[in-house]
Amino acid sequence: MYKEKLDRLFNDIINLKDVEIHSCHIRPALEKEQLKKLFSEYVIPSEFKLFYEQMNGCQISYTFKSNSDFRKEEFGYYDKEFPAMMPNENYWHLDGCINILPVDFAFRNSWKDYIWFDNIKDQTILYQGNEIKRLVFEKQIKPIDLFSKESIAVLYPAVDHCDVLLSTDHNASYTDFEPIGFDEYIEAVIQTKGLIEKRKEIFSNSKK
Repeated sequence: MYKEKLDRLFNDIINLKDVEIHSCHIRPALEKEQLKKLFSEYVIPSEFKLFYEQMNGCQISYTFKSNSDFRKEEFGYYDKEFPAMMPNENYWHLDGCINILPVDFAFRNSWKDYIWFDNIKDQTILYQGNEIKRLVFEKQIKPIDLFSKESIAVLYPAVDHCDVLLSTDHNASYTDFEPIGFDEYIEAVIQTKGLIEKRKEIFSNSKK
C-alpha cells in the first residue's frame, strides 16, 4: 500500500507543469532475511515493517519553475537520487523533498556528532511526561526523512508505537513538537506532496 501511494504521488508530481524534478527514485526492498535480522534488534511497529518490506526508502526533490533562488548548477544533476545526507549540507532552496533513508543506513549508523554529541551536559529532558536523560534519548533516535538543512524527521524506536519527531533549529532539538505516528507522517507527507514548508504544519496539531 505504501509503495502504491508513493508511486502515484511521484507520478503526480512529475506530471505537474509548473515543477522541475531534480531526483526521483523508489529503492527496492532489502532481502527478507536482512530485514528480519534488522527488525529483531528493535521494537518496531507493524506499519514501519510494512513500509520497508515494500521499499528501502525513496527520494523525490523538486522546485517550482518560478523559484529564482534555486541554483541547479550548484545542486548538481542525478540520474535517480542525490547522496542521502545532502539536504543537510547546504541551503538548496528546494520546494519539495521527500528523502526517506534506507532502513539499514538509518539503523546501522550510530549518528554520533550528527544527532547526538558526547560533549553535551547530561541534561534531563521531559518526553511524553517522562523524564529521560538527553544523551540516552538522542542516542536512540534514527534519522528517517532528511529533507532540508534546517530540519529533518527522525524516528524514536524505543517505544512500541515508534514515534516520528520533527527536529528544529538545525537539529538542535527534537522535542519542540509532540510526536506523531509513522503511518500518520507518511500519509501527511503524501497529502502535502513533500512540500518542505508544510512539514511543520504536519506536526502543528501536536505542538506544545
